[in-house]
Amino acid sequence: MSKKQIEKLSDKLVKAFLSNKIIAPLPLKYKKKIKNAQKFRKLCESKVNKPVIGFKAAGTAFAVMKKLKEKEPFYASVYKQNLFKSGNGVKINKS
Repeated sequence: MSKKQIEKLSDKLVKAFLSNKIIAPLPLKYKKKIKNAQKFRKLCESKVNKPVIGFKAAGTAFAVMKKLKEKEPFYASVYKQNLFKSGNGVKINKS
C-alpha cells in the first residue's frame, strides 16, 4: 500500500463521513486483511475532529474470532453526530 494512495483515500472517506455523503466502495486490498483495515480505520479516525462519545465492538463471539483468525475483538469510535435520541427516526436511502 502506497502512502500517497492511502492518504488520498482516507481524506476522501473522512470528507464523505463529515458531509454525510456516499462514496464508491473501498478497494479490496484495504479491507481484505483485518490488520490493514485496522490501520486504515485508525488513520481515518485520527483525521475526524468530532467528539467521540463511545466505542462499538465487533467480532466478540468466539466463533467469529476463530473464523477471522483474530485474538481479540475489533472496535470503532462512535461520534456525537451519529447519536440519535430515543424516539427519533432514521433516514434510509434507496441505495
